[in-house]
Amino acid sequence: MAFKRIRQIIGNDYMFSIISRIISAVLSIFHAAFLARFLGPELKGVSASITSIVAIGCVVSTLGIHQAFPYYRKKDKSKEFLDKFCSTVVAIYIVLFAISWIIYTIVSGSIVVKGSIILIPIFGYETVIQYVYLIESSKKRNISHIISYTIETILLCVFWLFLKPNNYLMLLGLSIAIILKAIIATKGLNFKLDFRLCDFKYVLMLVKFGFLPMIALLLTMLNSRVDILMLNMYESVSKAQIGIYSVGVGLAEKVLLIPDAIREILLGKLVAGKQEEEVARACRMGTAISFVISVCIVLFGKFAIAFLYGNDYAGAYSITLISSIGTIFMVYIKMISQNNIVHKKQKTNALLLVISVTVNIIGNIILIPQIGIVGAAIATLMGHFACGLCFIVYFVKTEKINPRKLILIQRDDLRHIKKFIKK
Repeated sequence: MAFKRIRQIIGNDYMFSIISRIISAVLSIFHAAFLARFLGPELKGVSASITSIVAIGCVVSTLGIHQAFPYYRKKDKSKEFLDKFCSTVVAIYIVLFAISWIIYTIVSGSIVVKGSIILIPIFGYETVIQYVYLIESSKKRNISHIISYTIETILLCVFWLFLKPNNYLMLLGLSIAIILKAIIATKGLNFKLDFRLCDFKYVLMLVKFGFLPMIALLLTMLNSRVDILMLNMYESVSKAQIGIYSVGVGLAEKVLLIPDAIREILLGKLVAGKQEEEVARACRMGTAISFVISVCIVLFGKFAIAFLYGNDYAGAYSITLISSIGTIFMVYIKMISQNNIVHKKQKTNALLLVISVTVNIIGNIILIPQIGIVGAAIATLMGHFACGLCFIVYFVKTEKINPRKLILIQRDDLRHIKKFIKK
């Protein structure tokens, strides 16, 4: 009976994705805790600066080509298409990694600069190949996340217990899971690597399609990372304070782990032909789940930070409270933007995200000098709220749907949940 139940869960896309996300959430919390304890607040601030630059840089390095994959894959289900797309991706990133290595060897600069240069193509390749793996086999992709984060968490625990922190171990600690996920996805896709399939016109076609989604994704990333970049601009904010801030924001981002699982399955369903009702359901379910998780963070966050990260990071609690509220509005951005991408409305995503980034940057300029890292958290909350509201208004207007269907759980949702649990 138990075995049959496990098979039912594994056979259901939503349930398996959500459960794998919960497991990944637990692992990521311990991973972040071991990394923070190993590095200490100051070096944690340095690592946060690196990951912010890398996150933005890898979006640019992808050239948006992975955003083109769902659109063209919907038209061509053949093995040849997968071989050509993945071979092209590998070729592009071999070139980018070679360029980054040359720049790394000749450029002098801080560990933030040099570390970012070497990690950008690694993170960029993982982003693209894991995105393809998600669409081709979401279950295997989720399993790869669990395996990678488990190994990384164990290694970081070993680092914390037995080693002294330094810049090289910091970079390794930031990239272990990324490298493992890239390897597993490359092997799991089982594509035939053939560089003869690559041609400039094909790359140009992918880039042309993916440029606007790349801009939209870049704006999304800026909205999430510009706060740490701007904190580095003020001498009144120390690296240790940035480290504390990054812990608070990182814990708040766990609010989105389960909604992200829903978003990933939503992408597959949209590629398969599902429409606005599925987007609305994903929005309201994601919002409800995010709200519940945010309440748990409010109630238990202070204790969790003290227990997991130590007293050095006690100041992260206020950042977590503010940021967890803002992440709720990210649900609408994530779900509706996926729908826009599949329906080739990339320009809409970009225009709406400009509002968020503008509000965020202005808020940071005004508030950071006044109240430091708390001001950065408030500015990000303002940006997420403004952007989420714009996406809601846009979707309601274009799809002629009742806004309540995006926000409030419907009776049909409960039946829907029972249905796919029993499948």
